[in-house]
Amino acid sequence: MLNWIFVGLTIFVAVMIAATAMLPAKPHKNVILETTLPVAQLKHPAVSKLTQQYIQQLWGLALLFSIGGLPMMFIHFDSLALLYFVLLIFALFSAFYGTSTLQLFKKIWI
Repeated sequence: MLNWIFVGLTIFVAVMIAATAMLPAKPHKNVILETTLPVAQLKHPAVSKLTQQYIQQLWGLALLFSIGGLPMMFIHFDSLALLYFVLLIFALFSAFYGTSTLQLFKKIWI
């Protein structure tokens, strides 16, 4: 029964991190993805493409980690289920942080 809670928590955390990590992709006072741009450049196709790609990557990661948490239901030992959950959450945080960092490096090199 405890494994269902772990699966639910994994899905909840993945969706919440994806939703909060999308906030920098919405322009606020000429700042988008932690970069200040002129008003005219906010609507540029390259900027729009970069933000859409970033949002798609975040939702893709959320879906991947939600599906990755489903095998936890079939682990019969609580200690192994807890270990799997902790490693999955650690990988989830690392992947979302890596995606944000990768988008910043893409902006620098483009």
